Amino acid sequence: MEELLLSTAELVAVLPPRDRPEAFLRDRYFSTTVLSDMEQIVFDKILPDRELAPFVHPDVPGKDSANRGFKATSFTPAYVKPQNTLRPGGNMIRMPGEPIGGRNSPSQRYAYNLATIIDDQDQRITRREEFMCSQVIRTGQVIVEGEDYPTQTVNFGRNPGLTIALAGTARWGEAGVDPMDDIEAWVQLLSDTSGFTAREVLLGPG
Repeated sequence: MEELLLSTAELVAVLPPRDRPEAFLRDRYFSTTVLSDMEQIVFDKILPDRELAPFVHPDVPGKDSANRGFKATSFTPAYVKPQNTLRPGGNMIRMPGEPIGGRNSPSQRYAYNLATIIDDQDQRITRREEFMCSQVIRTGQVIVEGEDYPTQTVNFGRNPGLTIALAGTARWGEAGVDPMDDIEAWVQLLSDTSGFTAREVLLGPG
């Protein structure tokens, strides 16, 4: 088989249209990318300041207030390393949709198999990222665990009271339960707890 040097665009062009995992949460709520050449990731959280400016008599000096600080935590991340083996024998097997008996050369099948593997790996990474985004939104933290990697929890410091699970007769669909009442109460709880204003409500199965 002759040597093939293909660009990413050329490889993608080899593939037929494929179903791809959605990355709605990642693209909607985690679109900012921060790059670093350090081994560790450092999270800086600015401490909240919800104090009111004090009233003073016109002839009295202003009252000194403490400056806001920040809290720094570090994390050494795991890597995502999807890996597949592309064996020469696979290039002798017809591609999906290819007529019985075959009409494509081993080089064409190699390009297809390589593009399929690269696309599958990209989809697995996307699903991993979307799963992590879901964890953060639902629980305020991400659990990172894997083979030969010690389990670590990246906690973003969300108030535990903001993680609510409906159970029993409190579940939506039960008699006397109004979802709008719950949503309004949670919006108020978020404001009282953290000072943030809820602007979107995201609903999904499960």
